[in-house]
Order: sequence, then structure tokens, then C-alpha cells
Amino acid sequence: AKIQIELEQIASPSSMNPFDPQFLQRFFGAESETHVLETKPVTITARALPGEGRPRDFSGAVGQFDIKAELDKTAIKVGDSLTLTVTISGQGNIRSLPSPAYPNLEGMFRSYETEKSETISKDQGFIAGKKVYKLLLIPQAPGHPDLSIPPIRFTYFDPKTHSYVRRETPPLSVKVSGEPIRQASSLRNEPNKET
Repeated sequence: AKIQIELEQIASPSSMNPFDPQFLQRFFGAESETHVLETKPVTITARALPGEGRPRDFSGAVGQFDIKAELDKTAIKVGDSLTLTVTISGQGNIRSLPSPAYPNLEGMFRSYETEKSETISKDQGFIAGKKVYKLLLIPQAPGHPDLSIPPIRFTYFDPKTHSYVRRETPPLSVKVSGEPIRQASSLRNEPNKET
């Protein structure tokens, strides 16, 4: 980092010649001298992430994290909506965290990721905080007895232990009542029969 400054050079009145034609300008004005200040260079050593043991679902998160999931409702009717909130918290680059690996909910729910928010703070020199993901779920069929949402997984690299870590939430269940939503089927075009 560099900064350029101008330093005023003020001459002592006793060293000035009062008969100098520039006396008043030198007495009331000041000459300046340009200086450039710069910091010492900083060296950063970046190590590559190990390829050995890297899980397939690793998407680049580095730090120390935890994950939790919760539903805003425990009972619902087919076609109504509920919100699944997934929170990833800990130390690391919170802003660039990828979305967690959601389980395949096809046939049970239609799902839409609706919102992401983050809270970031500095804790003892480390960046920390949490990132919250909201998933809107619309059940397509009743549960027998409940519909189960499988664990949601999140994989990251822990620089303190030099290893990949996978965290997952416990499965969640919701009571869903009502009739299954029938998908619109295409009408068959049958040839006209002449009588």
C-alpha cells in the first residue's frame, strides 16, 4: 500500500534575508516536498486442498460449520405449503457458502428455494456467522402415516484438522392429510370411426 504526501518546509524567520524580494512569500507561504510512504510487503502462503479423500459432494466450503433444519409446521394438507429452514453456521467465508445438498423430494413435495440471508461478524480475528436458506415445500400426497424429509447434508474442509467433514441434519417428518394431487394426463387422439 502506498500513499503520496506533501510536507511543508517552513523556514525559520531568523534565517531569512528581509531584503530578499521573495521574503514575504517565503515568510507567509511554505514550500512543500513530496514524499511517498509505503508499507512492507505481506506474504501469504496458500495450500491446495487435498485431492485424496475429497467427497463428491464437496463444493468448496472451508472452515468449521454446523447445520440444522426445521419445519414451520408439523401437520398440513395436500396442496398447502410449509417452509423448511436450513441454517449453516460457524467460522469461514459465510458469504460464499454454497446451498446445502437437498435430498430428492420428487413425488412427495414440490420444492422452491425462496430466500437466502446471511449474518456475518468477526470473532477473535476470524470471520464467523450464519447463512439461512428457506425452501418452500408443497406436499403432493398424504403421508402414511407421515411424510419424511431425509437428512440434508453439507460437506466442508476443516483447515484445523486438515480433513473433509460431512454434517447432516436428522430426518424430519410432517403429517400430511388429504387426497393426492393428480397430474393432468394428456388426452389420447383416437381416430374417428365411421358407422
